[in-house]
Amino acid sequence: MRENSDDEALLALFNEECFQRFATHMRPFADVEDMRNWLAGLGPDRFEIVCESGVEFAGFAGLYILSDRQSHIGWFFLGVREKHQRRGAAALLMNSLLGAADVLAGVQRLQLTVYADNEPAIRLYKKFGFEIEGRHRDFLRRDDGPVDAFSMARLTTGEMAAKSRERALRALGRRGA
Repeated sequence: MRENSDDEALLALFNEECFQRFATHMRPFADVEDMRNWLAGLGPDRFEIVCESGVEFAGFAGLYILSDRQSHIGWFFLGVREKHQRRGAAALLMNSLLGAADVLAGVQRLQLTVYADNEPAIRLYKKFGFEIEGRHRDFLRRDDGPVDAFSMARLTTGEMAAKSRERALRALGRRGA
């Protein structure tokens, strides 16, 4: 789980050039307090985790549950420090996040937005059962021009939730009951 002691490292991830280019529409945060205020505004029903490699912060994932008539929906984002990419951190975060969504929160629909040129992320999400539902043309402006984005979602069945729970427990080094 994310703790306040993780926030300096989380700020470094959010402000990292790679994260700024491929994972967010926001400008870099000014400081930790700025970042904390933004995270607090994402709603009260949340599950935020960090991933470490040894003692070093490697990545973050946040699951946010919508309210009212959309309380069956969650959205999330994740990021891995550039030097820890392609080492399994994103898959570990996804396993834990899906376990939380399926088992703890009972989310039936999990959705995200991903830039169309972020092929590694798209492959990861497809591996975990997400499907592209739509394309947003010129979704974001970068220095090199407009970028499209995809809406992706994963609808959960009972069998998927059970598999997700087992994957999450394995990722945490435990066996399910």
